[in-house]
Amino acid sequence: MKFVDLHSHTINSDGTNTPFEVLQLADKIGLFALSITDHDNCDTYFDEEFLSSKRKVKLLRGIEIRTCCLGVGIELLGYGYNRKMMKNEVPKLPTVEDMSYKILNLLVDKAKKIGVQFDIDVVKNYSLYSNLHESKYFKICLEKHATNISNVEDIAFNCSSFYRECMGNVNSQFYIDMSQFTVPIETVVNIIKKCGGKVFVPHIFKYRDKSYDILKKLQEFEIDGIECYHNSFGYLQINELLELCKKNNYFISGGSDFHGKNKPDVRLGVGKGNLKIPYIETKWINDYLF
Repeated sequence: MKFVDLHSHTINSDGTNTPFEVLQLADKIGLFALSITDHDNCDTYFDEEFLSSKRKVKLLRGIEIRTCCLGVGIELLGYGYNRKMMKNEVPKLPTVEDMSYKILNLLVDKAKKIGVQFDIDVVKNYSLYSNLHESKYFKICLEKHATNISNVEDIAFNCSSFYRECMGNVNSQFYIDMSQFTVPIETVVNIIKKCGGKVFVPHIFKYRDKSYDILKKLQEFEIDGIECYHNSFGYLQINELLELCKKNNYFISGGSDFHGKNKPDVRLGVGKGNLKIPYIETKWINDYLF
């Protein structure tokens, strides 16, 4: 059976591997198709080493764009777009760097108001960790001072859930309304469609108790498919999304959400060990593979 991985990241956003290294890994594990979906940019698909290398794996152009739904920071995936058109559209998006620094400044301000201790130049030093999501860097800074661990109620969350459970939770002391930093959903959808791509909803269950409300809201837009397979999903969740796609004639996607060393427990192709996305359920990609 053939397998695919349509959600992965490189050093062009918050991953730790180069596009070429991810490509080599995909070939090594025998993937049929791969999509690198870096945040808010398509630089990978202009990387000459990546594009000119000999490979067995087929490629699908991808991008993951930040937006906001019901006050919660979410992402949408775009697949199969025209790379030159997308390159022209990307400047309309907030840069990852600019967005991250603004969010980090807000988090630090919130933390200082409740007596959290930080190293001097905590925001300035973020430049040394440019391939880390701002929430992960912020949590690392929190944990540097032992007094913070007992004083900050949200510090118990791991880096991934800190972003979802704290920054995306209106009841958290670290809630951030992402609508002030991101472009609206309709803008993201229009950009992907304008570039000839398809719009997918990724990792919907990572939004916890807001998942179903967000999914219902997103169905009001011109989405083409749903990421039914993800490293964070259980068997029942996968089946639920597969049924939803069947009912609504949505396309199916899936991916490990590989980030290299930034998510060391998540491996390309298999996620946390048992994730396998059957190519047969993602045959819509045939029109876009190269």
